[in-house]
Amino acid sequence: MLFLEKSNFMNVNVNPPLTNLQSELLKLFAAQIPEEHLKELKNVIARFLLEKARDKADTIWDEKD
Repeated sequence: MLFLEKSNFMNVNVNPPLTNLQSELLKLFAAQIPEEHLKELKNVIARFLLEKARDKADTIWDEKD
């Protein structure tokens, strides 16, 4: 993650009761990133969630035959 300054990113301390995903996202929110990188990150997250949904749908499809 070249666009994140190590000093800002590494010094963020996030405590429970947040989930692990919420904690990691808050660390990202603490960094100022270019709009281009933000758009790319949104696409990565969307592709990840789509892949997980497809995997789940495939599993259900296979179970129902």
